Amino acid sequence: FYIMSDDGGDDAIANGGAGLDDAMKDETDRLDDDLNNRDGGGAGIQEVALVKCTTTAGPFTINLIKSWSPIGYERAVTLFERSFYDDSHFFRVIPKFLVQFGISYTDDEELRHFGSSTIKDDPVFDPKISFEEGVVSFAGSGSNSRTSHLFVAYGPSNSLGTMPWETPIGEVVDGMDNLRKLYSGYGDGKPHGNGPEQYKIRDGGKSFMNEDYPKLDSFLTCETTRKQLTNGKILKEEVKEEVKEEVKEE
Repeated sequence: FYIMSDDGGDDAIANGGAGLDDAMKDETDRLDDDLNNRDGGGAGIQEVALVKCTTTAGPFTINLIKSWSPIGYERAVTLFERSFYDDSHFFRVIPKFLVQFGISYTDDEELRHFGSSTIKDDPVFDPKISFEEGVVSFAGSGSNSRTSHLFVAYGPSNSLGTMPWETPIGEVVDGMDNLRKLYSGYGDGKPHGNGPEQYKIRDGGKSFMNEDYPKLDSFLTCETTRKQLTNGKILKEEVKEEVKEEVKEE
């Protein structure tokens, strides 16, 4: 199942421009070693990241699990740590199916390039993780096409997890009720629904979304804490960002 729309703009993101930046190369080289080590670290050690986000619909928390999808995990955690998703919209909200996000409004050109560069697909975790409510995965448009687009499943679906880039990277552990409250009146992106076309979001930014799709909910800020665990005990814990207190305008 192709999560990203086929509006043409996503092809530019999937291709990632001419080559990857140094950070992306380091990320890929480092994570290649993880592909044969599904516990996400040394023997008995697992790395996870707890991402606590505030949104205009209320807070929610994701537990990202490195062993499920090492390359995807590192990309997602790094983006959350660098505030890539802050203030961005949940631009595709389809009840009983999924909610998608991942188009940033950051002015940091290096971060935008990092987010648009592609990463390799991860091997399917064994045993395969089913897409139940709250499972988080990257969206994509073909093999090795993952960039910054993520989605949260609203429930089981036969169409999710059928493509090589759709390997779960974690799950919502708190606030799923708030994600279910995200505004969904626009439906899927055009032409399948009345929602925004992704290339127009990238071109027009936040002002376009606020003017043309004022009811869509958005992120406020996120706090990310990496943890290394062994036998259920925390070996190391590192907090990268702090959540700002903000109030939704009525």
